[in-house]
Amino acid sequence: MNKKFLRPEWQQLVEKERRDLLKQIGQHYGMKLKKYVHFSRYGQELDTAVYLYQDSEFVFVPGDTVTLGYDYTEIKFDIQSKAALYEEVDCIEGLIDEEFFGEESEEEELERYVQKAEAFGIQEQLRDNYLKVSFTPVRQAKIGPMLVEREVSDPFWKPVSLEDSLITEKFDKELKEFKEGSSRMYTYVGSIRFIREDNQEDNIKAERCELIGREELIKQLEDKNFSLPTEDEWEYLCGGGCRTLFPWGESFYNELMADEKGIKNLEKPNFFGLLIAYDSYQQEILLDKGFKGGDGGVSCCGGWPAMACLTASPYFTPEFMLEEGEEDSFMEDYNFIRRIIRIEEEDK
Repeated sequence: MNKKFLRPEWQQLVEKERRDLLKQIGQHYGMKLKKYVHFSRYGQELDTAVYLYQDSEFVFVPGDTVTLGYDYTEIKFDIQSKAALYEEVDCIEGLIDEEFFGEESEEEELERYVQKAEAFGIQEQLRDNYLKVSFTPVRQAKIGPMLVEREVSDPFWKPVSLEDSLITEKFDKELKEFKEGSSRMYTYVGSIRFIREDNQEDNIKAERCELIGREELIKQLEDKNFSLPTEDEWEYLCGGGCRTLFPWGESFYNELMADEKGIKNLEKPNFFGLLIAYDSYQQEILLDKGFKGGDGGVSCCGGWPAMACLTASPYFTPEFMLEEGEEDSFMEDYNFIRRIIRIEEEDK
């Protein structure tokens, strides 16, 4: 592999050489160079470029050799994060007959609650029944350079004319109701949805859901010279090889639960310029197996917001939630794709 395209060497290149290479990459893969940009977040940074391909933005991400995965026995939550998780485990297991934890609790009260919870064995319950299955194992991985789509896209909803017989014969009533209403999106029986763009009454379009399997999806992408990230690649793109549970550290309460600012912080580009792992309802389809980036809303819908925060970790895996065969079974509103192009040696 050309060492210039590996992160340590890439960061050492002079600006002109780096920009010349970025320009060449865009030209080779038929992408329009939109701008050169510097991304910085969570103590990591990258000088790269944003490219335009049709209606999507891509960035160049250099490769690296990194450690991925996380040892669940080494997690060091702060007192608030720990108490939030303990309370949810207690609600599930019913070990303590006391409702205690709240957003306004004082630190000494939190300490008391945590000590009581641990005396009832909730720490072991959390570790062995939840954390143990929630993260991928620690491992070394060699990641190659890539062009990466900055935001996820929906592979299953396709445009359909409002004049299509499917609409006029089966969903005419629903379309009329949508036009008369004010909602931005309306989904009917999971197969048709109407979208009001820019909140304009006369700017309505329809989409039809066409679910396909993993093999067919991958083939469709390959026919257009794209691929999906593997689990290793996705964890690198999300965490950059961070050795903490989250890119910002070990805990989540103040970052995600204390107020709405935390969620908005997740909706900002990371150090590679990617919007990734910011919505626990969204699961990104991987090339090799399963999903990353969320649990399909299982935790949030179940009333477990602290558990839902764990999905923001690069190393969270929803694999334990899947029944046999479900890793290749897709849902139209929860599964998304992030297209990539691997920059091979002969391409450079």
